[in-house]
Amino acid sequence: MMELTIARSELSRAMKIASRVVDKASKVPLAACVLLRSDGATTSIAAVGLDVTMSAAIACTSKGNGSVAINAAELGRIAADAPGTELVIRVGDDGWTEIRSAKARYKLGHLNGRDYPAINETTAKWTSVDAATLVEALRRGASCPCTEGDRGWMMGALFDTDTAAGTLICASTDGKRLAFHRAGMTLPRVRKSLPARWAEMARTIAAGSEKVELSIETKVAGRIYLRAAGIVLSSPWLVADPDSAASLERFVSARRDIVITANRERFVEAVKRVAPLADENHGIAITTRDSAITLATRDKNGREIDDELDCEVRGEIAIGINARYLSECLALMTGDTVELRMSDPLDPVEARDSADTSFTGIVMPMRL
Repeated sequence: MMELTIARSELSRAMKIASRVVDKASKVPLAACVLLRSDGATTSIAAVGLDVTMSAAIACTSKGNGSVAINAAELGRIAADAPGTELVIRVGDDGWTEIRSAKARYKLGHLNGRDYPAINETTAKWTSVDAATLVEALRRGASCPCTEGDRGWMMGALFDTDTAAGTLICASTDGKRLAFHRAGMTLPRVRKSLPARWAEMARTIAAGSEKVELSIETKVAGRIYLRAAGIVLSSPWLVADPDSAASLERFVSARRDIVITANRERFVEAVKRVAPLADENHGIAITTRDSAITLATRDKNGREIDDELDCEVRGEIAIGINARYLSECLALMTGDTVELRMSDPLDPVEARDSADTSFTGIVMPMRL
């Protein structure tokens, strides 16, 4: 018999992450569960997914010890909706767990915790880093991973560190666009790719913290770990080509002679205005002239929308671009002005933020 008394907010905090880790679509009941474990002195929740694992220390009072696997969706719902501020969880020896909160009572089944997959623990050194810098690197650099097929390291975000220079490159691409972010961060040398789900959840965990810790295992079968606010999130590396970062950097830094410099907010408004007639097959047409550009769309029924935007222009071009990709790229920027560089109607369009040159977005063109 094990009995735990936990603040509902404490359990809810851990379950918001744990529920995203487990494989909800699996037909194996254990795969959809989280592990609730106590040795009498410490209590924790753990979750194992296809490419991410997590564990979280839980502040509570406990009687007895043991471990049980409980369905993540059911436990998460109780943690979010129970009427009281405190939960009393009684784990019976008959395969049932009773949870009480205020005057509400829940009874749900559990599985033996001894059958739950083991959680990996790192032996590598932990490195403290600025949380905001890491969150921004992941928000921008991991913004466009490949989501179709099996594209190796492109299914996540490239994580390339230079210990001597104190820099981190975080980049992702789905073949149609590229996000490239360079941050100041001193970490052990590694050049691999981290799964997109790890990057997404790491941002959630790190947000609001001043410092977080990373543990980087550089061996072939190594993992990356993030520790923040009592939660440890880990994932195995996706093996990346050693030349991936250098190739992306050469692609990003290629010379592009035609330059458009525009007010970013006005540009965002113009894209939004003409986008309703654009789709995945028909993008926005951008045409330059002396000191302005025209953004235009046209559908198969002959309807048209266009908007003229005053800006600085160097060179002449008429080019097509995916409206959604361009909008998402502009949303990652914060400066007053945006600079678009290109060289040919069939060459990539490069977008840079006037306020932060650490980020570059690349969008492949579409035929007009």
